[in-house]
Amino acid sequence: MEKLWAKSPEERFNVWHNARRLGTPEALELANFIAHSGLDYAETGGISLSDPRVIEMDEVIKSDVGRQACLSATSNGLPALAGVEPMIVAKLGDRYGAHSQMTVTAGSLVGEVMYSMGYKVTGRKQMPAGSVAKSAAIWKAAR
Repeated sequence: MEKLWAKSPEERFNVWHNARRLGTPEALELANFIAHSGLDYAETGGISLSDPRVIEMDEVIKSDVGRQACLSATSNGLPALAGVEPMIVAKLGDRYGAHSQMTVTAGSLVGEVMYSMGYKVTGRKQMPAGSVAKSAAIWKAAR
């Protein structure tokens, strides 16, 4: 833990990524340890829209099933992100988290979809228990 603590988030991400790529039981144990250590393990300045993780999130959110999940959550009084975040987690696993502002980016991508479907932001709300994101926008039809 001391060695990991001494590294930058980007260095920890490189160790995590290389361990997952190596795929041996010991390497996967290290990757899992880093993922559950509570330490950031990616750049904290945000994530590029061209990053493969963002592209995968965007595909999930903009899919027909993703859009429907956003609408379903909204109709149940939840943030739209609450409907689609489980799908993002299923697709990305440990690559999705609060690091690199991934949850903020997910919320922005959901916002693009909701605006395109004629919704407007009416505030913010806590995400359901067990969510990765802490809070997200709530939406209402703009009509």
